[in-house]
Amino acid sequence: MLLAVAKRFGVILLGYGAACVAAGIAIQTIPAIVIAWQGASAEQDDYAMSPLSGSILFTAFIAIFMAIPTFLTLPFLEAGEVRNPLVYGLVGGAWGFLMFFLIFKTLFSMTLVFALSGVIAGLVYWAVAGRSAGQVWR
Repeated sequence: MLLAVAKRFGVILLGYGAACVAAGIAIQTIPAIVIAWQGASAEQDDYAMSPLSGSILFTAFIAIFMAIPTFLTLPFLEAGEVRNPLVYGLVGGAWGFLMFFLIFKTLFSMTLVFALSGVIAGLVYWAVAGRSAGQVWR
């Protein structure tokens, strides 16, 4: 049983890492797509052409600031054996929106980018670890 719990914890950490990377890429890529779609100027075009340049920084930011809300939420999803991707996407989006608002104390278009990246992170977490939530406890 202890080995199964340790293995599950490893899967959870792997899922969290993958979700942070996906959210970091999304935070950098979504504005670049919008800029490119709207017809970018030369200065904005450089940003739109290199969406992965800041992804490492955003991934680290997300991993640090989202650790507490994530690890407060995951035990409930694990204990409840929640395996619905919609739940993980909505929880990720809600935490992304809430944490951005709490950190920056403002609502503007980047709030929606963080919420959308939270949805993407939640779905990636579900794909890696959420599909088998609660299997250790059976």
